[in-house]
Amino acid sequence: MVAQKETCALCGLEVNGAGVRQEFEGRELLFCCQGCARVYQLARETGALDQVLARTQGKASAPLEPAPAAATGTAEPTAAPAAMAGSPAQAERTARFTVQGMHCPSCPKIIVRTLRRQMGVLDAEVSLETGEGQVRYDPSRSDLIEILRAVDGLGMGYRTQLIAS
Repeated sequence: MVAQKETCALCGLEVNGAGVRQEFEGRELLFCCQGCARVYQLARETGALDQVLARTQGKASAPLEPAPAAATGTAEPTAAPAAMAGSPAQAERTARFTVQGMHCPSCPKIIVRTLRRQMGVLDAEVSLETGEGQVRYDPSRSDLIEILRAVDGLGMGYRTQLIAS
């Protein structure tokens, strides 16, 4: 008899190794990584679980609506220093960074969605294959450290390396 492979309760991918087990409403669920377990928990808390499951498991769904800042734990961005605010040379910057802790195809999507919701972020990209990301932002509207703290809040580690825009 062939053992049935276990899949992640969020992204639907096969779980290699022990995975991450968490209990929700008396049921133990299995996740491929801590990121998927955290996203599942946040989606439940914000009432977006059905939409998130439909998206991560490749089913058609209505677009996800941004959750209120209080529900996502995202803090209000801090004001940029006055010296940065009016300078034309500061109109846009690009930062490259590495992301540690990604284990499945849902992780980069979650990180990109989180980054794009931060005030001052113009665009973001993250690659599971390389473990690197890039964020284009307006430093007069937000601080890079504050932007990346949103990723850290997802349970992923990160390092930043600025590049010229």
